[in-house]
Amino acid sequence: MKNQTGLRALEWLAIANAGVMLLVALATCVDIVGRHFFDSPINGLYEASAYVMAIAVCGCLPAGFLLQRHVTFDLISRALRDQRPLLIFASFSTLVFIALVFWRVSQSTLQLQGDGITTGVLNWPVAPFWWGATVLLGLSVLVQFAVLIRNLFNAETPERATMGGTGTWIAIAAVALSALAAWAIVTRSVQSPITVALIGLGIMYVLVAASVPIAVAMGIVGIFAFAAISGFNAAFSMVGSETTSVLASMDLASVPLFLLMGGFAMAGGLAADLYRLAFAFLGHRRGGLCYAVITSCAAFGAICGSSVATTATIGRSTLGEVQSRGYAPKLVAGTIAAGGTLGALIPPSVVLIVYAILTDLSIRDLFIAAVVPGLFAVAMYFLVIAIVVTLRPEQAPRSAPQPWSERRAALIACWRSVLLFGVVLGGLYGGVFTTNEAAAVGAGIAFIFAFASGRMTRKALVEVLTETSANSAMIYLIVIGANLFGYFITVAEFPQALIDAFKNAQISPATLIIMLMLLYLALGCVFDTMAAMVITVPFLSPLVVAAGFDPVWWGIMVLVLVEVGMITPPIGMNVFVLKGVVGPSLSLKDIFKGVMPFIGGDLIRIAILGAFPILTLWLPHMLKQ
Repeated sequence: MKNQTGLRALEWLAIANAGVMLLVALATCVDIVGRHFFDSPINGLYEASAYVMAIAVCGCLPAGFLLQRHVTFDLISRALRDQRPLLIFASFSTLVFIALVFWRVSQSTLQLQGDGITTGVLNWPVAPFWWGATVLLGLSVLVQFAVLIRNLFNAETPERATMGGTGTWIAIAAVALSALAAWAIVTRSVQSPITVALIGLGIMYVLVAASVPIAVAMGIVGIFAFAAISGFNAAFSMVGSETTSVLASMDLASVPLFLLMGGFAMAGGLAADLYRLAFAFLGHRRGGLCYAVITSCAAFGAICGSSVATTATIGRSTLGEVQSRGYAPKLVAGTIAAGGTLGALIPPSVVLIVYAILTDLSIRDLFIAAVVPGLFAVAMYFLVIAIVVTLRPEQAPRSAPQPWSERRAALIACWRSVLLFGVVLGGLYGGVFTTNEAAAVGAGIAFIFAFASGRMTRKALVEVLTETSANSAMIYLIVIGANLFGYFITVAEFPQALIDAFKNAQISPATLIIMLMLLYLALGCVFDTMAAMVITVPFLSPLVVAAGFDPVWWGIMVLVLVEVGMITPPIGMNVFVLKGVVGPSLSLKDIFKGVMPFIGGDLIRIAILGAFPILTLWLPHMLKQ
């Protein structure tokens, strides 16, 4: 009973903080209206929002830790009979990391209070804001300690495979290798910064393989490896400064706001409206229902920004109807899983926002650059469907054309999606909004639509706020870990060493790009999109830029490459999500068979986008003129 009470309390804390994020979004909408139409902006809202969002994110972390929403590499742990050794090791590592973050943020807050630092516009003292964030970080430490205790004394042993105590040996090996490497660094047995960087990378991948969350593995390695190079005082100071910088980043604050927008759009039934419109105009063609699925995935992806959410939502909205019309289940499932990848590519994209933060690129430029590749992906999927239904017409029987009255009704019903899409992206690309303002406007409009639809029940509202809270917390944690790791990689001069090695090896730029493409395709098969990106971008992105390639083009290529992994064995995140939607009616094997033609189309698309960067860069260049 006490555990249930504590869980509910943390859930309500997460809901309250996600609600605060929504209030920030609504206040930003009011500020935009006042600024543009009445020349009366809300004074100091921007800087106040940054600190309020920092507190809100910290308030989301305890629930995120309790619900274990970490991004992890669990391919090894899933094959084990007893996963507890790895769970205990991962829980302890996470506790160490969040405790260090809490300690250093509290020290930074003490210094801010002692120095009497105030905000620039409102002249408010900033220490009270950071004390609020610090208290919530301290609660996260307590929650993670409880998670560790739970994993230590959990008597349940899930029967998964027949590998006995392998998990224990993997955990012991990870600890031993990490300790040995740390000893070599701390005792100065290794002098070369490049060697230190390689050892740090090795430790990170060992920790990741042992199921330590990606964010934690990057953060711990970044802290201690940086300490080996520059000393512990500098390393711990970096923890405080980097964490507070991430928490107060208004660019990153657009992530939870876009997540809110997608959540309210799902709750408001916008996905169903989009599919109805696509079906009305395309459903009568052979394979038309599959064309409608791809179209609705692309349109909803432009609202949602998440590959997994697009797959789940469109799957629930369309799967039963398409199958009931005689379409082959494998073809339908493959179409939905592949179409879901459009959710992360077509802007606004949460993954692209994180990429922009990690590489210091313009979010707006990346969004614009993703438009043509996104449309190209839709066209390629259309081509794949056309080929499949031509070769096997029995898999996709024709349907009767919809009357024009139904088409008009479907078109009218989509006005909400058109308005939301037009205002958010039109305002962003037109220079009316910043990225954060566009996200706030989108969240506000989607919130109004969801309530006006009558579908926003109390349960639905709680689900949207809870999901936004937990997912936002883990994304912030990933960025903090990636920044700490990137700081260490930079100080160790590892990117420069890679650049020098590339020049000395006399590898052509084209060969380098092909090698990196193959690497990302391989990573995409075993990591999810966010994980594959954050563990490589800090040291590979400078190498690509040094080879003479446009960083914006490469950012889109990285996203395209790892998104292919979302439907590729053995992980195929979208496939597993869709399996959860269809239940026992369709096996994983059949879903993977359904996506194989789309993977072939994706490989052709990757080759074309790689060979002709102008397809990606044309629109950004046009809009800058």
